[in-house]
Amino acid sequence: MPHILADGPDWLRANGTEGAPGTMVFTICGDVRREGVFELPLGTPLRYLVEELAGGTPEGRAVKAIFPGASNTVIVPEQLDTPLDFDSLRQVGSGLGAAGFAVFDDSACMVQAAYRYSRFLFVESCGQCPACKFGTGEVTETLSAIDAGGGSDRDFELILVRARGSTGGQKCALPTGESLLMQSLVQVFGDEFASHIGRSCPLPRELPFHKIVDWDASAGRFAYDLAYATVDWSPATTGCPVRSWWSATARAPGPRKEVASFQCSGHPPCLEESERFNRWMVDVVLAEPSRPRKPEHAGAGYEHLRRGVAGRIPRCQRSATLMRGSWAGRLPGRAP
Repeated sequence: MPHILADGPDWLRANGTEGAPGTMVFTICGDVRREGVFELPLGTPLRYLVEELAGGTPEGRAVKAIFPGASNTVIVPEQLDTPLDFDSLRQVGSGLGAAGFAVFDDSACMVQAAYRYSRFLFVESCGQCPACKFGTGEVTETLSAIDAGGGSDRDFELILVRARGSTGGQKCALPTGESLLMQSLVQVFGDEFASHIGRSCPLPRELPFHKIVDWDASAGRFAYDLAYATVDWSPATTGCPVRSWWSATARAPGPRKEVASFQCSGHPPCLEESERFNRWMVDVVLAEPSRPRKPEHAGAGYEHLRRGVAGRIPRCQRSATLMRGSWAGRLPGRAP
């Protein structure tokens, strides 16, 4: 910023390309010799970042896949000469995003890597969009079964369908990442996924999830939150109503149970609002067919909750409560 203010925009535009002027800060981590953060002119080849600045993969290993964060399609070794700018990466079917790259060498299992990243997207989903929460949840559960040596050939199609459908009605870009990254991994590494079905992992190296928490100066590498990849996010341990609601409704066969099974566990401040909303939801969702359903019902409930809940309970509870408001309008008018 001081250079831009002192030397003006022409100084900045002297770096980068005509279509993507300036510089950008790139983060690279994973199976490289030197992890780090580097400021480079836009348009610099990805190979320069991976092989020159990061030192390439460990000795005897080769690049197998590069994840551009958790929001775009996987990058393969044949694409290492792609310039690091938005248009160039879009042309090869991926994206630059926030310029963070996780490198996996040929000792990494792509099933396990896919599971780690899908699990991250599922856990971080706020729950306001059912298609996102259910889609990322089902993909994660399926990948977990395959990673453990289970699964079937039909799971490939299930992953593709659920990943693609997770973007329905989305309010943010998180399900887009699930859709693009998971579909590309199954398509590019289909043979590896197939070899994993019904048998133990042929590449059993334990992979971290690349959630960076610090820089280890002594090792010259990032420090990761290793517990994140294994922590139990179930409602029993977290007490979070977002996950409580998802856990209950994901196993419920019909709308009646979806309405009745939500329990706000561990958060007394929203118990009263939750119970009041449940009564309203039962009245609207389980109404007799002869009773006309007005479109404003769901909106009125949403506004009621927004006024009564916002500011009094933490964000995760608000997300769960408001999600139920938006979900209510999509349920059938009468339970089976």
